Amino acid sequence: VNTEVVKLAANNSRTFNLKAINLNATTAKAVNYALRVLARDVSIALTRPADSSILNALAVTIDEIQLESSSQSLLKLNAGGQPLLSRVTNRSVHRLNLQPGMAVYAQIKAVALLG
Repeated sequence: VNTEVVKLAANNSRTFNLKAINLNATTAKAVNYALRVLARDVSIALTRPADSSILNALAVTIDEIQLESSSQSLLKLNAGGQPLLSRVTNRSVHRLNLQPGMAVYAQIKAVALLG
């Protein structure tokens, strides 16, 4: 996911803008950033999460749903033109009635971005 720095603090802490969310990280230097987000670290919500420990939520569109096994599916998401993957259970796909073209929210745990 490509990002842009929107704020730089004195301690080199940078706030990144990913269209719909802000992420905080500390680095020594850089202008362009690329974040690697693993599919297993992305969950899906039908509405903008309000009371959740996961603070990073992106408005996305489901481009494709690939059945990976009898228990898991891989969602190909579009986050403002940036690709993002989410691995969810088939039970979740059916329970949330997820379909290609559907607008949902991708939730990314901040600790997944710090490693």
